[in-house]
Amino acid sequence: MLFAAENSSEPGQEIPWEAMLEFDGHLFVSLLLATAEMKTIDGENIDDSVFGDPNGLAGVVITAPHSKTKVKVTARGGPFWEGGATECVLPRAGEKYWIAPRLHYRYDALKAVMARQPCEVALALELDGTALGEKTVAGTVHPVKDCVFGTRVSAGFSDKVLGYTFSQFGWLFAAYVDEEHPFAEELVKEALATGVVRVFDGYRSGDPEQALVQVFALWEALTRRGARYHHYMRVTAASRDVFSEPVRTMDEIAARPSGTSAEAVALLSSALLRIGLRPFIVIVSERIQLGVDRSDGGRDYVGIDPIYMGVEQPPDSRWPAQMRDSLPGPFKDSPALAAYGAALADGTDDVVTYAKRFEDGDPRLQMIDVRQARVDGIAPLRKGGGGMTKSE
Repeated sequence: MLFAAENSSEPGQEIPWEAMLEFDGHLFVSLLLATAEMKTIDGENIDDSVFGDPNGLAGVVITAPHSKTKVKVTARGGPFWEGGATECVLPRAGEKYWIAPRLHYRYDALKAVMARQPCEVALALELDGTALGEKTVAGTVHPVKDCVFGTRVSAGFSDKVLGYTFSQFGWLFAAYVDEEHPFAEELVKEALATGVVRVFDGYRSGDPEQALVQVFALWEALTRRGARYHHYMRVTAASRDVFSEPVRTMDEIAARPSGTSAEAVALLSSALLRIGLRPFIVIVSERIQLGVDRSDGGRDYVGIDPIYMGVEQPPDSRWPAQMRDSLPGPFKDSPALAAYGAALADGTDDVVTYAKRFEDGDPRLQMIDVRQARVDGIAPLRKGGGGMTKSE
């Protein structure tokens, strides 16, 4: 396609451009719902190579033919979004830019997606007032149960693979945490009924061991329910560079608590937020584990691997002996405490070992503060995009 670029040093030169989708063409409903209430302004980007919607997932990649190139990108409406457009000026000649128009999503249609299905996005480009045509890019819409937590690619910017600011999306797991869900409230009541603690006081005691005991009370309650967990991590189908994991909604977890370790972390984090503790989601290689700060804001972190819940012959660890003086008599030598100790040993070892690498940008090494995710605007999925009904 030829374009006589105004002020270009090469009149009539071909202007190459591509229509692209982030996440290697995979659109995740969970991501759209969780960020639906976040307030962003077009043009407020942390990278000067990006224009338009800061969270845009569909856009065009173009190399500016000359300085101060005027650009307009228009997205046609589709089943899952209304059309939108953005205009900008590309400041430097010869540099590559990503331009994403703001799409207004049809959240009811997105929430109705129960299995992966194909989609298409049509994007039209104008440079300096001259139309360069329209291009269509195909993608896949993922249902809400698919949680993307990382990508090693960025649309049009292969030089920013790994280490790219947006490669880590583990904070999306915080959207599956729902501290106001009735099951989180029920689990807290069951934990109190075990007798492990007389009251949940969060960090008020100032005793780091008391924080561990409160988590153990929740662990004991789930153990009595017969809950069991396993690790599950996969690369998104048809892409080697997009990492996701299936995570059920809290309604589904309430119906059957056993499941993946990610679901255990979502449930325990929901309860921990209710009782005033600070949970973290820890991603290490192929494991998703729970992290807890034993002192509020003190960075006194431990990790807890849910796969040990209910294990009858767990590996020995130092943790049960360390906690016994803080526990009532019936629990000082309980099988659940031995399993909890093994979970603490493995989880804390990972947290300590990889503490300095969680910010490296690798999707497989992350530690997400759930409370901070709430402050940043990551809403529980039950509320995102206008909320989800129980039947959904």
